[in-house]
Amino acid sequence: MSMTILQPKIEIPMDARAIRKCQKYVYSIQRNLDRAVAENDKKKIRWLTYILTKKSKAVKILAIHRVTVENDGKHTAGIDGIKVAEGKSKEVKEYNKNLREWLYKEADIKKKPSAIRRTYIEKSNGKLRPLGIPTILDRVIQDMVRMTIEPITEYHASDNSYGFRPKRNCHDAIEHLYNKLAQRSCPQWIIEGDIKGCFDNIAHDHILDNLEEWNTPEYIRTIIGRMLKARIFEQGTQIDPEKGTPQGGILSPMLANVALTTLDRYCKRYDRRSNPIVRYADDFVIVCKTKDEAEVIKKDINVMLEDKIGLTLSEEKTQITNVHDGFNFLGFNIRKQKEKSPYSKYHKIGKLLMKPQKEKIHAHLRKLKQTLKSNKQAKQESIIRMLNPVLQGWAMYYRFAVSKKIIADVNSELWKKLWRWSKRRHPNKTKRWIVRRYFTAKTGAKWEFRTKDVTLIDTRKIPIVRYVKVRSGVRVYDKDEEAIKYWKKRVYVNALDQIYSNKIEKLFKRQNGKCYYCGQPIEAEQIEKQKIHVHHLNPRSQGGDERLNNLRLFHQQCHTEAHSIMTREQMSYWAKMKGDYARKQKINLFAKAEMKEAKVTISKIEKEVKQRQSYDTMERKRIASAKRASQMVKEGRI
Repeated sequence: MSMTILQPKIEIPMDARAIRKCQKYVYSIQRNLDRAVAENDKKKIRWLTYILTKKSKAVKILAIHRVTVENDGKHTAGIDGIKVAEGKSKEVKEYNKNLREWLYKEADIKKKPSAIRRTYIEKSNGKLRPLGIPTILDRVIQDMVRMTIEPITEYHASDNSYGFRPKRNCHDAIEHLYNKLAQRSCPQWIIEGDIKGCFDNIAHDHILDNLEEWNTPEYIRTIIGRMLKARIFEQGTQIDPEKGTPQGGILSPMLANVALTTLDRYCKRYDRRSNPIVRYADDFVIVCKTKDEAEVIKKDINVMLEDKIGLTLSEEKTQITNVHDGFNFLGFNIRKQKEKSPYSKYHKIGKLLMKPQKEKIHAHLRKLKQTLKSNKQAKQESIIRMLNPVLQGWAMYYRFAVSKKIIADVNSELWKKLWRWSKRRHPNKTKRWIVRRYFTAKTGAKWEFRTKDVTLIDTRKIPIVRYVKVRSGVRVYDKDEEAIKYWKKRVYVNALDQIYSNKIEKLFKRQNGKCYYCGQPIEAEQIEKQKIHVHHLNPRSQGGDERLNNLRLFHQQCHTEAHSIMTREQMSYWAKMKGDYARKQKINLFAKAEMKEAKVTISKIEKEVKQRQSYDTMERKRIASAKRASQMVKEGRI
């Protein structure tokens, strides 16, 4: 194969910029793989998957980073007891560094999977959900396979499927439903579908057959087959699974989607113009014109699922409902409500309203109550820092629905709870004293629960907006320039929509939605999980302030890395001398420079960085011209 791709030269341990380089490299290979799938070029598919699984160091590094840094289950061990250590001491950092180096050496796609540790977690209805926890090494290998086959599965996935897929989320599914049900002539009957024990009962053969149909190389299918057949270790006994993909594995959600793509395609027969199904993982809704049609479709789907995929519908949760009676989906209550006024156009047909589900509201209030109840002696600042992420996350999730009044009611209930919490701490003090101690009034505003440093978020100020659904027919890994521009713009807009603070919003716009340190985009998921930090050029401990000129937005890992390279005293000095040290290509130079002839040093560093950038530009042009020449030779133009 004449096609050659230069890999970034990176060694373990990994820094933030190295991770971004790896992501860029792997993304370029995935785009090439998407094009090969579109052209049905089996030879090129085999070559590119071979590069990703067996040759690429970048894929291995990204998999290790995802499993040991980003994944929430990094502190959970498999049957071997190996996990990422918690803490910030030198011993812990050294252990985690050695663990990553060991994973880098041992991670091999050919390795036989170890047994899976079975554990159980409680569901909201009181039942137990089984989880399968692979070893940390197997998780790294699974993520390598996931990155390899994701362009293939994404190409063949339905536009009506939204769960566990890149750059798609619950709000896309909800908005899709709104478009199907909001208009006057829309169908009025709904099948609320839920598959019973979906992950535990999927037929292995069906997953592998679908992958074979999509031209996935045979050796990858063999590796996935081994993962599916991995033994399950439960209470001293080992079980050989005949079906199912264990929840808890990194690859499991993708394999479930591979199997359920058959369901998406099957539903097309009921409406050729617009597929009536909207699916999020194993929860789905099918729109029907009449109740009789809904009952027929429900029976047909149940038979198809059992015959082809080995699954059955849950009789408890699968219901046929009229849209005027309302139904729940992904935490929202969706219902057409008729207006009382006979002069309204919604008097007969009804207006589709999407509101937060009642059970979710009560669960949220119980969580707030439990937080205050279990922290009766905590400081006010600690309480605010515990409540703010919960309040912001809940309000930001429901701000795309008809939720203004509900958010205000929740805010009112929380205020009452905080008042009782404050009174309990000082039973002998007057109400006026408690107000002065915990609640301060601003001019033109109501009382706020706050300290000098932090303020409790007022969720009523979060604007209610309309969510823009992801465009159908645009693939994530499409190499087309229009698709690339669309996804870049969508990443920027979605991240901007997730920002609550005016200060962070201004910084985000100033930096064009990119991390100031590494130059890579800031994504909505990173903001939602609070993995974006505000860096002070002149640290607060050295007299720095909160003005925008002193602030920069960093990724969490970039921020940690910057502070590990430079001391706060160095940062303060170079910030006062107006040296722009906060970029990755400059920070090492500033950290090593002497703090004497500051102006001369800064000019030298700027000159050196410009020389590096010009050299990098020339190198990129050389590689691009070589690729064009090889393409012309291949096409016979030279």
